[in-house]
Amino acid sequence: MRLTGGRARAAASQYDVLLAVSGLWFVVQFLRYLLPPLFPTFRVVFGVGPTATGALFSALMVGYAAVQFPAGTVADRVGGPSVLAAAGVAFGGAAVLAAAAPTFAVLFVAAVLVGVTTGPHKTVAVPLLSRRYPDRPATALGVMDTIGQAGGAVAPLVVAASLSLALGWRAAFVVGAGVALVTTVAFVRCVGSDGELSLRSTIETTTDEQSLDSEARGRDTEDTDAPTGWAGYRAPFADRRLVGFLLVTMLFSFAWNAVSAFLPLYLVDAKGVPPAMAGLLYGGFFAVSVTQAAAGPVGDRVGPFRTLVVLLGVAVVATAVLVTTTDTVVLVVVVVVAGLGFHGFRPVRDAHLMTLVPSSGDAGVLGIVRTLMLGAGALSPVAVGYVASIASYDLAFGGVVAVLAAAVGLALLTR
Repeated sequence: MRLTGGRARAAASQYDVLLAVSGLWFVVQFLRYLLPPLFPTFRVVFGVGPTATGALFSALMVGYAAVQFPAGTVADRVGGPSVLAAAGVAFGGAAVLAAAAPTFAVLFVAAVLVGVTTGPHKTVAVPLLSRRYPDRPATALGVMDTIGQAGGAVAPLVVAASLSLALGWRAAFVVGAGVALVTTVAFVRCVGSDGELSLRSTIETTTDEQSLDSEARGRDTEDTDAPTGWAGYRAPFADRRLVGFLLVTMLFSFAWNAVSAFLPLYLVDAKGVPPAMAGLLYGGFFAVSVTQAAAGPVGDRVGPFRTLVVLLGVAVVATAVLVTTTDTVVLVVVVVVAGLGFHGFRPVRDAHLMTLVPSSGDAGVLGIVRTLMLGAGALSPVAVGYVASIASYDLAFGGVVAVLAAAVGLALLTR
């Protein structure tokens, strides 16, 4: 029994890092997606329009995108866990600033800081978890994304509770700051007690580990004379498959940020859905992110590329129906189905990316990919807000459908 108990504890301890990293991702998503359900409140409190609220979310995403490559290079040098811990402290502080913002200008600065401080997480976490769980990377990433997206699902519920209980919108950011502190402390304690990691653990592996990792990913072991420094980060982009899939991720990011930022307002203004119901549907859109835990194992079993193409197709069809229907029941169904496609796509996207980037310095390369991907995504909220202001939300979301369809076509062409 002691042996069995010991084995059980050892097996459970293997997932401590996954759960700790996922807990931080939960807070990242919670803070990022506090903003969209507060757009109607900001319009009243600060007297701003849809272009300004779209610019607020775009500013957050620009800050988020800008730190991807720097965070990756720092993680390659000083250790991913150190970067994650420092970021946890920093985004807790950014949430405090947002809670105290007296003007829209200060809130704008706080949004940028939330973006900058939450930005390092996934660039560091994806290679770290892929190395830690090399036999099931898509599964590990699916678990992280599922737990993280629960933060996105909880965010509008916390906003609704804060407003209905007359606590005010600022209380939602105070909650975020408190949870950030708790999860960061838990992560540091987990890393401190882990047998394989320390706060200064780098993401690079030994030569033997690189060989095994390369074999598992279906790639050749890197040449010992491979370029280093900036040249080493630039060299992988000579691969047509990586560049092509980078463009796919950029198109997806544009569409994802448009939908995630404006879905509540779109449902209210274009479809006539009551605000309370729109908030519930927005929460449901994130609640179905639990399917990411299933998408990961499917990606490990049948291949991440095949899985991501199917899920991207689901997102295209559901978003197209969202634009064309006015039936309430159909709206409920397509919001859920769109959530399945959008959320399920991301863990298998990341797993596929890790088959295209080299093992050495992968956090830096992934940082470049995510900088471009998120930079494209940062443009979409302000673009959608502008089109909605001068034309209609239906036209803006129709453009999103076209972007998603282009992503599917490009993925098939550049496989």
